[in-house]
Amino acid sequence: KEPSTSKFVLRNVGEVEAPFELLVEQPFSVQPKVGNIRPGHVEEINLIFNPQDASVYVGTVVCKQPAGRPTLQMKISGIGKIPHIQVSTREISFGSVLTGVNRVEEVILTNTALVPVSFTLVPQPVNHDTCFWWNVTSGRIPADGSVALNVRYNPLATGAFDCDYFDIVTPGGNRQTVCCKGFGQPHDVSLDKKSLSFGNMELGKASLRTVEVINHTKAQAFYQFITEPAGCFEFSRTDGTIPGESSANVDIRFKARIPGNFYRRIFVLVKNQGPLYLDLTATAYHPHEDQVPRPMPLKQEHVELYRQRMLDEGTEAALAIAESANFGDPGAEVWNEFFLDDTDARLPVQLQERDVEFGVAAASGLGEYKAITITNNTDVKQTAVFVVPPDDYVEQPEGAGEISMTTLGPVLTPLETCFKVFPEKGDVLPHSSTTFKVAFRPIYGNAYYAQALEVFVFPKTQRNFRLVTDHTFVPSHCIRPVCSGNTFPPSMEAFTPKLRVPTTRINFPACSAYDRAYQVVEMYNDADTPMRYQLEEDPAGIFRCKPNNGLIMPHCSQLVAFMFCPKQAKRYEHVMTCIMNGAAMHGVDFTLVGFGNACVVQLGTSHLQIKPTCVGSVSTRRLEISNPTGVTVSYEWIIPEGYKKILAVEPRTGVLRGNEKHSLSWHFAPRKSHSYSIKVACYVTRAMVRTLGDTGESQEAVDMLADSLGSGSGKGGERRRQITWLHVYGVGSGGAV
Repeated sequence: KEPSTSKFVLRNVGEVEAPFELLVEQPFSVQPKVGNIRPGHVEEINLIFNPQDASVYVGTVVCKQPAGRPTLQMKISGIGKIPHIQVSTREISFGSVLTGVNRVEEVILTNTALVPVSFTLVPQPVNHDTCFWWNVTSGRIPADGSVALNVRYNPLATGAFDCDYFDIVTPGGNRQTVCCKGFGQPHDVSLDKKSLSFGNMELGKASLRTVEVINHTKAQAFYQFITEPAGCFEFSRTDGTIPGESSANVDIRFKARIPGNFYRRIFVLVKNQGPLYLDLTATAYHPHEDQVPRPMPLKQEHVELYRQRMLDEGTEAALAIAESANFGDPGAEVWNEFFLDDTDARLPVQLQERDVEFGVAAASGLGEYKAITITNNTDVKQTAVFVVPPDDYVEQPEGAGEISMTTLGPVLTPLETCFKVFPEKGDVLPHSSTTFKVAFRPIYGNAYYAQALEVFVFPKTQRNFRLVTDHTFVPSHCIRPVCSGNTFPPSMEAFTPKLRVPTTRINFPACSAYDRAYQVVEMYNDADTPMRYQLEEDPAGIFRCKPNNGLIMPHCSQLVAFMFCPKQAKRYEHVMTCIMNGAAMHGVDFTLVGFGNACVVQLGTSHLQIKPTCVGSVSTRRLEISNPTGVTVSYEWIIPEGYKKILAVEPRTGVLRGNEKHSLSWHFAPRKSHSYSIKVACYVTRAMVRTLGDTGESQEAVDMLADSLGSGSGKGGERRRQITWLHVYGVGSGGAV
């Protein structure tokens, strides 16, 4: 079915023009079929041979001329051969490849036939974006020759297993299938410690601690602490790039300015990796205990005891953090807590509104007040203390933030802030709400402002160490309302933003329905001025992002985490707009693509017929089992007890990653002359795998982990087990010679 071309010539040996017409039968054809040759000239003719079968063909080319001139004939012959190509490997495994890095592998195509053959590379249909790119998709292989093809793997989603199939076909019907698979390996960045304690400090004192951020991979890594650099805990830097197999130190300073206990879990986003966290604890006390009660010193042990106590009691917030389809996966729990919004009613204390937008500041500097409402969902009275970060645009006056000792005790010199809260401290009654007023009082003009205020909320009884014990101690809850505004005059055009992102199409790893998948995207401000960004919310709640509102300084980056939580087993696609500098005309659209999956497998056939087998002999039949979804599943075949000595399967258990296929061997050994009809069950569950080398945890380990978390893990925590049935038919017969 592939044409081959030869040439011959017609020569005009006469003295007048010679018109001609060529006639030939299939599978031969000629070009041109008609023509006119001038005296002494020649016409080159293409003879095309296009056989449809592997046969020997003999034909005749007839050249008709005008009446009175002879008809010319030429015998032609050709042999049709079946082309056959071979591939050097049918499976290309790229192994684990860091997201953002690509790897290239080579495949050799060999033509074993004695004729040249053309080929075309056709990807098998998929409903996701491909990660594999070939340098050649069509070509021609010379007779008894070979060509080299390069395929590049560039993972699109961190933590995703990618598996695609490609068919290499020839016009004659020869087809070779190549499987390409790889794993988008996350970076390996860690902190040298998970908690820092600043101890029990007198007002006016300061303490410094250092945490080391370690990059264990060979590629550079970018990290970012999700906090204000000059909040209650002051950071020497909140982001940075670490070269491969290196580390960076971050200094954290705590200055005791307000009496009380202070606890924050600072999350660390890492590009192409799951989040980290760092617990910070500190206690500040007034030197004169008779004037201000002295709080109980807060330690990391109190934090661990409180978290375990909340989990044992089955509080809604604790269960929301623990729920996951992968029971006990610490990475999933950190993600859950990171995305547990401060407005969530399951928290002990919550915000009514997370974002406080002031818009353009009043020219007089006395704009309207906005409200920050804090709700207490507990049974005890809570005290809320605001910590407002200083203004980034102005230089702080000498002595700001310092404490001076007077005859009346220590006095704090306030910092210069652009957001003012009234009052800065207040009580919130049980199952009630308290509203605080916040004002926007900027000094610097023509600028964007966006800051996260810190509100530390703790039971009022804990203001005195005599009223609390280690087993009843509750660390302070920190909630962070984001206040924003600008000082551009209404008639002035805002600065033109220059946002740079690696891609605006974000693919999520496959996950089960009601489970969650995540991606971290770096947004870089290429401009020389600060840039305000605001990411719109998905009304359906399928996609979320955090932080969705903030300020990016010139030539700096902001890491944003995106979450995908499908509610059904189907494909989801949503366009999320990022509005920059408050102008929709400068918006950037992010296309978010994710797949919700069910735990199912497909069999090559649901009715397996095994040939009649002599009693005492064994017949084997192959059956293909495949995973049509994107999530990793484990399968187990359960043969009925009465047929275990007659029927066996290898392997009986296994793990299928997304789009993978396994070949099963079914062995039939009848013990008597009889017709058998056996119904075999295949149990399919979601496999607990985290890396390419994992083979899935046992069901016993899964059950133990499930029991340790209790029964309130939610829809995402239910390990549903699906059953697929296979009907096996066989006949045992007696032999005769």
